[in-house]
Amino acid sequence: MTGIDLANGIVGAVLGIIFATLFQQPLQDAWFTIRRRSATTVRSLTYRSGGAPLSSWSTFSIGPLHTSALIVEGDGEQAIAPESVRVQVLEGEVVLPEEMAPWRAEIEEAEQRAETSGSRVRI
Repeated sequence: MTGIDLANGIVGAVLGIIFATLFQQPLQDAWFTIRRRSATTVRSLTYRSGGAPLSSWSTFSIGPLHTSALIVEGDGEQAIAPESVRVQVLEGEVVLPEEMAPWRAEIEEAEQRAETSGSRVRI
């Protein structure tokens, strides 16, 4: 190994560290954006070309986590496109406004009646 080979190795290592430091984060961000956009496009194409519309009464999932939450729009007859839903998960219990308390009682009563009769609740 000659001196020029050693110098080339050191210069290459230094340039590699510099380029990795300068471009790693922007390249990772670009890759993440491309993956997210392509996944959203594929999901929206699947959603649109799926033939039958999605059931308005199916729950949604966040990655591998299947939730019991149900999202409905207006009268609950139209499905919401997955890319239109933004979910923010917060720690702690949600406190409903006072004016919603009668609705909650009405919904709970309807759910209990449906549970005893074995049917689904449509509110």
